[in-house]
Amino acid sequence: MRPITKKDSLGPRDYAVIQAGGNGTRLWPISRKSKPKQFQLLLGNQSLLQRMHGLLLRSFEHDRIFIQVPPQFVPLVREQFPELPAEQVIIEPESRDTGPAFAYSAAVLYGRDPEARIGFFYSDHLIQSEHVFKQTLTTGFKALSSYPDHLVMLGVRPLYAHTGLGYIERGEKKHVPGLKNGVYNAQAFIEKPDIGRA
Repeated sequence: MRPITKKDSLGPRDYAVIQAGGNGTRLWPISRKSKPKQFQLLLGNQSLLQRMHGLLLRSFEHDRIFIQVPPQFVPLVREQFPELPAEQVIIEPESRDTGPAFAYSAAVLYGRDPEARIGFFYSDHLIQSEHVFKQTLTTGFKALSSYPDHLVMLGVRPLYAHTGLGYIERGEKKHVPGLKNGVYNAQAFIEKPDIGRA
């Protein structure tokens, strides 16, 4: 396996937005309202947010990575990313869950670059293989090049049935030139099904 290098980065119109506004209530008492799990040092000497930012630096240029948070978490971002320019922190006017958060950051970035292609990433995901993650990002952005009027979702196979997950039902396979990996239409999205359906 060849090493991942900076020259493998995505294009100048490709952006990453790290969603870091969650309250982390499921990890209480470690995760608190004043410092939720994405800002905690749970795995070594970096927070989950810092780990995700570092991982995305393998694919995106530094000035194309944005962190989105509500106002109360801006001091935590400043503390953990003292060199991050203020314009790379997207401050939500108020917390309105995931869909509106995506729409808000997309509106901010499209206002700056009408040809932006945006990937949204959660701050609290544990990525076990940097190489596979990078390959998957490349696959997603290639799929977007072939189908620019589509949204592209990246998913993983669950290890067991879980009622707290969102499930993607795969539809027909789509052709993307130069890709060996499968890309499929999403037939349905089932959010947090009961255990029988999961």
